[in-house]
Amino acid sequence: MAEENNIQPTSDMKVSLFNKQMIKDLDETMMSGAFWTSAINAVNHSHRGDMGVLGNEPGNRFVTRTPYDLIGAVPLTGDQWVLFSTDDVSSEIGIFDDSDGAYRKIVNDRGPGFKRTHLITGAAKKNYDCTYSVYWADGLNPDRMMNLDRVPYKEKPRKKKAVCVVPEYTTELDVEALRLSRLVKSPALRLKKSSLGGAFLMVLIRRLLPT
Repeated sequence: MAEENNIQPTSDMKVSLFNKQMIKDLDETMMSGAFWTSAINAVNHSHRGDMGVLGNEPGNRFVTRTPYDLIGAVPLTGDQWVLFSTDDVSSEIGIFDDSDGAYRKIVNDRGPGFKRTHLITGAAKKNYDCTYSVYWADGLNPDRMMNLDRVPYKEKPRKKKAVCVVPEYTTELDVEALRLSRLVKSPALRLKKSSLGGAFLMVLIRRLLPT
């Protein structure tokens, strides 16, 4: 009698199969539990990640809109993201806050040269002065970085006669200042015979690297 009580019933056991599929050609009474008759917006896993069961596909919710087509998103801090968008003419960089759905433009300019055919990847970091910088690459333009709190704009021409000059800036982005690898002047060496024995006199000639 004890052995009979230990027998586990198998008639109500549920088997989860990964190879389930949807069939609508047959009546429900002619199909086993290995098939589905209707599965609109369904996926073969649950919201907890269990495989082989029927679950609802997560939906999307409209939160914000970028001025152009989105081509890149870099996590900044917390719920904030740096978004890159373009229409192949103008390029915009902005910050999106996922907690309240707010989007804030940082800079909009034609200089960065973003293209919808080249998606952007990158990374962001917090600086020692509590500002944030973002680094990105798109495989088309030079690798760049920008301090999101100190956007570099081009400086207006200075008056030569002025003694104390306070810099004034335009609204045009200084794209060359965004280069991760800056263009620098490289020294060129030319050897001359020295007046002392056993020594060479090296003369440095500065020239601008070709762009």
